[in-house]
Amino acid sequence: MDEAHRYLRGASGRFASARETQDGERAARLRAEGEEYLADLEALGERWPWQPWASVVREHEVVLDKLGAPLWEGLHVTRRVRPHANGIEHTAFGRVLHWTHGVVIAMRRPAEPGWTLLPVAEAALNFTPENYPGPDSPPWPDDIATTERAIERRLGGLRSWDKWEALGWGAAPDDFLLRWWPRFHGQIAAWLAKVDDANEHYPVQVNGRLVVGQRAEVLLGTLIPPTFAGWREYLRLAPASGLTFSALKDVGRSWWQRQIPANLLAASLERLVRDVVAPRVSQSPAVVAALAQDPESARAEHDKVLDFVMSKLGEAHADTWTRYTSEPGFAPVSPSCPSRQSARASSPAPGGSAAGVTMSPTPLHDALLRPLPVGLA
Repeated sequence: MDEAHRYLRGASGRFASARETQDGERAARLRAEGEEYLADLEALGERWPWQPWASVVREHEVVLDKLGAPLWEGLHVTRRVRPHANGIEHTAFGRVLHWTHGVVIAMRRPAEPGWTLLPVAEAALNFTPENYPGPDSPPWPDDIATTERAIERRLGGLRSWDKWEALGWGAAPDDFLLRWWPRFHGQIAAWLAKVDDANEHYPVQVNGRLVVGQRAEVLLGTLIPPTFAGWREYLRLAPASGLTFSALKDVGRSWWQRQIPANLLAASLERLVRDVVAPRVSQSPAVVAALAQDPESARAEHDKVLDFVMSKLGEAHADTWTRYTSEPGFAPVSPSCPSRQSARASSPAPGGSAAGVTMSPTPLHDALLRPLPVGLA
């Protein structure tokens, strides 16, 4: 059913993009396109036997296994298999991850302490529509006690050379993490504090500040949970952390299996310029005095103050500033500036003294100049 698969993938992709975008108009257009694909899929009728579950694409990304069975986060499949308790095999599915070598989905069975990553394109699970959720489907068994014991055994067997991935929680769905993270976060922190690997870093909150830490930091602070709420907190704390984009990206990928927004630090830099730097430069005593004495020389005085502020700004946001001035695709701070060539050509190196050096206008300059007094801007 190549046609059905094309419609399903088209609908899933459109709805997924609509959920991610911040542009309301674009989201509406994508959802409308997704509905068109769903209508085409519905028109196939019984030729595609998974029709009752097609609408799930509105809320979840749906992928297809090798035999065409749809899989998504939150799916619970049951089928009768003799060796299992009560003759029923239960399988739950977690998050869908897009890796460079293909798409994987997390999978777990009752009483298992973690989630196994299943390569979707290679998986032939032999599910039928009868195995999928319905009014008469058997419920997930009560495995809380057995799962707790299984997690305790796994944590007890982890050693200082094991990585975070060994626990099997990186792609777990939120309902699993919300149940078990509060119960085991202390033991997890104690284990990670013993991990002896210079490449392993964890998101830790120390005195309200985000730190990408290792053994010592894990003991000093509090691990940020690998939940979606924890991810949101990580993104909130990241801009003020002083951490580089690369460091934030690596931890976001390893701890949450998520990608941080490409403009995360740039957006913070824009707010910093607009709300803090611009008012302070335009109201600095040197600029105000120059404007009162000689409006013609006020511009030069303003540039000296601005250059000093920009050099200090670069110290705290060196990675963002470097990407901003060197990568054409990096999100601009000021949409009104048509080019970044002058920024690349004349911006001082972060941390360098720029006082007295005349800088060509850049998008950040543009953001700074807008609130200046009339006659100076």
